[in-house]
Amino acid sequence: MSPIARLVWFGGTLAAVFVLAAMTDGSKTTVASRADASCIGPQEACACDNSRFSGNPWEGEVINVGEPGTASALTLRVERLLGSSDPPRVGDEVTLQWDGLTACDDREVILEPGQRVIVLHRDETSYDTCDEYEECYYMNCDGLASGTDERGTCLQSCFELTYDACEVRRQARLGPQIAHAVLPFEGNELLIGSDPWGEYAIEEGDLELVSSYDDANRRACFERWPGEPDRPCNDTVDTGPCAVAVSRDVPRGPLLFVLIGLMGLLRRR
Repeated sequence: MSPIARLVWFGGTLAAVFVLAAMTDGSKTTVASRADASCIGPQEACACDNSRFSGNPWEGEVINVGEPGTASALTLRVERLLGSSDPPRVGDEVTLQWDGLTACDDREVILEPGQRVIVLHRDETSYDTCDEYEECYYMNCDGLASGTDERGTCLQSCFELTYDACEVRRQARLGPQIAHAVLPFEGNELLIGSDPWGEYAIEEGDLELVSSYDDANRRACFERWPGEPDRPCNDTVDTGPCAVAVSRDVPRGPLLFVLIGLMGLLRRR
């Protein structure tokens, strides 16, 4: 081996020795993989997962309980409207497709006729859209000035003339619908299930807190049900000024002595 090649070889080997020495104290090091629980976080409490509780809420009384997951899993009578979007009307009987499980932990919910529940309904159907009424409006009322008696009389006339036809259409839209979540009352609280950080039974007034996308409500929800903060992954070893990523369960102390021995053998050749 020429002097230059020997010098390059020696310098590279020496650098490898220093790197290996910096990575080990002669002991066995165990690290966590990214799939380990120690690398999961932050964990959001189920009560603050607003995707589980979004929808148009209304209160209903159970009339009939069918097979979970089917189109007729639940039939309810609407007792009270809690949302401002286009819901069914008080007194309507609504058939719902529902999986029969709690919102948080997929436990089976046993419902009985007469029981009160809150339904979170995400169906996009407009219950009050009616072709007959729309046709009457555009033919007779569309060009009339807003706020005038003439326009008001025209709208009322269209409503009365098309009521029967529109009611048939509206009733047909009442079922089967899809329930995003059904929250049974237990006393004055709503059962939503549990997660590793708690059992949740919220009050009706908490619905806005758990379902809202508003920043202030989100912060308030996290303060009330904090879940679990981020946990660091144990996949680095602190070696002073640098942190070196290491392999899983590898004893590195003996490798240092093997490398030094190889250097000695090669230098004798």
